Amino acid sequence: MGEVPLRKPIRALYREVLRRIVYPRGGMTSVGPALVFAPHQDDETLGCGGTILKKRRAGIPVCIV
Repeated sequence: MGEVPLRKPIRALYREVLRRIVYPRGGMTSVGPALVFAPHQDDETLGCGGTILKKRRAGIPVCIV
């Protein structure tokens, strides 16, 4: 069976709408350095892992305490 012809454009539109809802300004709201305080091992990864990854990929310094 072939794929429904409109599936890809609808999926792309859906992703773009979600991206604009999550990042209304086109990116992270803060482009400055970040300081993450984590009381236990792995807390920084579980709680802030996505933000840490995005900031580091953008070349923004992140310090974890």
